[in-house]
Amino acid sequence: MNEPGFRALCPSDAGEVRALVRGQFGGTPYEARSLELVELAIRAAAGAEHEGLVAVAGGIIRGVAVHGAIAGSQSGKVHALIGGDVSLGTLLLGVVRQRQARAGAALLVCELPDEPAFATAAEALAGAGFAVEGAIADFVRDGVALRLFVRRFGGEKPR
Repeated sequence: MNEPGFRALCPSDAGEVRALVRGQFGGTPYEARSLELVELAIRAAAGAEHEGLVAVAGGIIRGVAVHGAIAGSQSGKVHALIGGDVSLGTLLLGVVRQRQARAGAALLVCELPDEPAFATAAEALAGAGFAVEGAIADFVRDGVALRLFVRRFGGEKPR
């Protein structure tokens, strides 16, 4: 795969991004919510609560991140990280961090079910400097915890 480029998610990307979601979450309890998050990002403007970012390599969308500001705070949230592998996810998260830092965020959070379907995203979060700072047992459903990943920016300067 060529080195990916990153750009905002556009309405014309909808079919390709939906296919990524179905490829990763099709037939799981997470498919519908992931599609909903992507739809929110497709319709959103830059700086919105659900902003989409795609990674493109070889003219194909390889991954997507849905992120945005948490209203009334100096925090951002990664709502979804879909497609690709760990290294691509880590790169996407780096771009998200830069965008959120420029927007004034001091930290990023991401909530993930402790499930195999999210293993790649969890590894990418760790690779991008996120740490698990909490978990709520049986939150997603019996036997499945919701993990809270946090990436604090500290004294970093936005690029």
